[in-house]
Amino acid sequence: MVAEHKVASVAAIQNFGSFVFASFAPIVTGWVVDTTHSFNLALVIAAGVTFAGALCYFFIVKTRID
Repeated sequence: MVAEHKVASVAAIQNFGSFVFASFAPIVTGWVVDTTHSFNLALVIAAGVTFAGALCYFFIVKTRID
């Protein structure tokens, strides 16, 4: 998918994006809990995001690393 000499850069960009979006998780969770007075929807959202991420890796990553 990526040239061998750019793997570290791509991994760093991916991690940066993950941490930026993960910083919004407590804010969104707090808003959902304040709005619904329950953690149920917040947990469903977290499960959905996790499942979507797993699907992305399943369909995007094609080569196995041995």
